[in-house]
Amino acid sequence: NAAFEALAGVLAKRKTQVVYLVHGTFTGTDALGFIREFERWKPDIGKKLRDAQKMLIDKITGEAGNYSESYAKSFQDALNHGSSNHGSSSIPTVKLFHWTSENLHLARANAAVRLLDELLEDTYHEQRRYLMWGHSHAGNVFALLTNLIGSDVRTLRKFFKIGDAWRRFPLLGHLDPPVWKRVRERVLENPEILKRIELDIVTFGTPIRYGWETSSYRSLSHFVYHRPQASKTEYLAPFPEGLSDVLEARYGDCVQQLGIAGTNFTPFLFAWRSWIVEERFRRFLQRGISRLNTLDRLRIGQRVANEGKAFLVDYDVDGTTTAQQLFGHAIYTRTEWLPFHMQKVATELAEQDS
Repeated sequence: NAAFEALAGVLAKRKTQVVYLVHGTFTGTDALGFIREFERWKPDIGKKLRDAQKMLIDKITGEAGNYSESYAKSFQDALNHGSSNHGSSSIPTVKLFHWTSENLHLARANAAVRLLDELLEDTYHEQRRYLMWGHSHAGNVFALLTNLIGSDVRTLRKFFKIGDAWRRFPLLGHLDPPVWKRVRERVLENPEILKRIELDIVTFGTPIRYGWETSSYRSLSHFVYHRPQASKTEYLAPFPEGLSDVLEARYGDCVQQLGIAGTNFTPFLFAWRSWIVEERFRRFLQRGISRLNTLDRLRIGQRVANEGKAFLVDYDVDGTTTAQQLFGHAIYTRTEWLPFHMQKVATELAEQDS
């Protein structure tokens, strides 16, 4: 397939070592946040529960709005095939990265810290390049990641201080999980290590939430399922007038349109620390955005983020069921669209190199 060869070739030229596939909201290891609270007291059992939940979700959803093991294998096989055809021996490794997938600021912040921890471990001795490929709110995890990489020391201290209240173990006072402490120490003691991380980022159906730190990535592309309407500017989506507009994905990806700032869920009922920290992260990450005008902002129907190149695609979903479409949000992660996405990304990266 020409798309496989094109992407494999451009990644080899850019010396990309790893491709990360990151799922979005509700398809992760702890979508309701219950396991995290249990895990504080029984870490071993908590890990088993996380693994079991992710396995169950993969079986139920497959590749509908989710990056499964089979999708990762298809991606790796495509790169292997493309590399062998153009004679390159430099084949990136495809990895899955799982996070809780809660629709919360603190969950995305925790995912960004954990992802940065992996990248720092990988780049400890040498500079490395990554292709980050994320669906839905994984894109906002990437946005937070770019801000962690590119922020000044003062901002980083504020970020980690907010997390301390969430990580402090009741009564005993020690902090968990240790990954936060490890990342904070590394980036504050040796900020130069962050310069060894080179990112190319591709998002799929990511709701517009956070800003991006421009200096922290080499390229940024967004794919959004969008059906332009004569009554609206080309890159804006009408507000759904009824349930049928949502169920039929009449204007494209309804979740991407409606999942903007101000639409977070609330933490697990008995997770009191999460409630406190979620509010603190809201003020820190979305300063100046009020919940009171959420409906007005939703009616704007903004599809395009203020950074990166946006591909507004009218995907052909005729004949699929509502469950498969997930209101237009599940189309991106289907392997049938992988060659198309690979070709578009390869072309974009090649143009930047020329």
